[in-house]
Amino acid sequence: MPERDINGGYMVNGWLQYAHPEHAHRDSQGDMEIPWLNGANELPYKIANSQSDGWDVVQTLAYTSWLGPPGHIYVLKAARRSPPNQFSR
Repeated sequence: MPERDINGGYMVNGWLQYAHPEHAHRDSQGDMEIPWLNGANELPYKIANSQSDGWDVVQTLAYTSWLGPPGHIYVLKAARRSPPNQFSR
């Protein structure tokens, strides 16, 4: 998966968009697209603290912390969605 297809949150997105714009996600016109900033775009992958409905778990990374409880970080991929039914209301 290319870096540009991962929504890693504010810090990761900022690093990719501003420090390394050559790796940034681009729209069909070639303009930089920043998730939830300049459009309602949803990238195909995201990093999260928990599993989310509509997303498949690609990888789970466990971590420990001496100041808090251990936990997991999830790499998630958008679940394949059916196209909307044009006849439903």
